[in-house]
Amino acid sequence: MQLEISAIGRIAQQVFSGVNRATIWGVTSRGVFLHIPSGWMVFLSGENCHGPLTVNLGGNVKPLLSLVPGSSVAIHDSHLSFQNLGIDLHFENAIPWEPPALPGSALARAARQNRLFSTIQAVSKDSPLNARKGLLREVLVTLKEWGAMEVKDERSSQFFSHPELFRLILALNRDEPAALGEALAPFIGRGSGLTPSGDDLLVGLLLTLNRWGLQLYPTLELRIQMLNRAAIKASHLKTTLLSANLIECAALGQADERLIAALDGLIAGVGDANACASCLLDWGSSSGSDALAGITLALMAINP
Repeated sequence: MQLEISAIGRIAQQVFSGVNRATIWGVTSRGVFLHIPSGWMVFLSGENCHGPLTVNLGGNVKPLLSLVPGSSVAIHDSHLSFQNLGIDLHFENAIPWEPPALPGSALARAARQNRLFSTIQAVSKDSPLNARKGLLREVLVTLKEWGAMEVKDERSSQFFSHPELFRLILALNRDEPAALGEALAPFIGRGSGLTPSGDDLLVGLLLTLNRWGLQLYPTLELRIQMLNRAAIKASHLKTTLLSANLIECAALGQADERLIAALDGLIAGVGDANACASCLLDWGSSSGSDALAGITLALMAINP
């Protein structure tokens, strides 16, 4: 059986190059995870949403759901071969996907903040548990305390409800690589699942700074690069391979198109707050809310 791949993320396309074999890492109702020997995870998706590591099958994922984790996949120049199923996935006509260009200039800071809080309200309405107990709430509490605290140094952490978030905000406002690494560490791998909550927060933070950083914070390019290096290094030591891959993609300004759409909507005014919230809520059960926590840090916690 021959199936056509409709679209392929640019990073997925790159990691297939020069590799002749991959391993089935996991199978879900939505698609199949492939483990590439170079240390990347690629997702063969039955959905239409694009991403840097996503291979879209045009909705026809059912023939692959009987694959067994641990089995091998042959990678050729033009197709993937699942020999035990007699299925070839052809990607020579697939459309390469990468994030679109920035949709314009960033809104003024006050306008961005208004859109951000409208989106937070919309997400909280549809995902009340995450709003009450998740990282998004912790970030909002810490930002409120941060604004009220006049003295902001390590000694102040004892007065914050969530001292680890306070230390992260403090590190984001300093050019100290060691401090950044130490501040990131408690969040990497925090939580459960394929993409723990702390990792999703970092994806939102890194994506915002790497996609929009030159407009929002034009003098902080070196600090953003330090943050990228610290996050990538720590993630490959402390969390799941999939999360580490998504963090590395975010450091390149790349992510699932739903996150890109939500972020561009928040910063450039594309669509309304409900549209931004819908994109976030569609990205995993709580991942979108946790990514919004990271976006909120990027937009509210850094001194311009």
